[in-house]
Amino acid sequence: MEWLASTKQVSVLAVLEMMLASLILLFPAWLIWRAFSTSRQLELRLAQGDASLLSDDRFSIDRVTLGPPGTQLIEDVQFVAVQSIVSAFPPQTTEIQPPQGE
Repeated sequence: MEWLASTKQVSVLAVLEMMLASLILLFPAWLIWRAFSTSRQLELRLAQGDASLLSDDRFSIDRVTLGPPGTQLIEDVQFVAVQSIVSAFPPQTTEIQPPQGE
């Protein structure tokens, strides 16, 4: 009879240990899922050209690492969303004359 009681204690202790281990593993799993989800959301918003990223508290622009040839990095720049670009100079058009025949 003592053997049966001892076995019950061991199995109850094993179940409690398994529950505790599961709870401990949930936190790192949640962190990994959150990082993956946030990264995927950021990629989608970048692809859509979402201007609200500039003011989003979850993301900060640290450094632009990819740009066209000749791009220069300037430190400590405030990014501002621009609604539309207004040109100071109107576009100039020129007429092309057909070649003069002989």
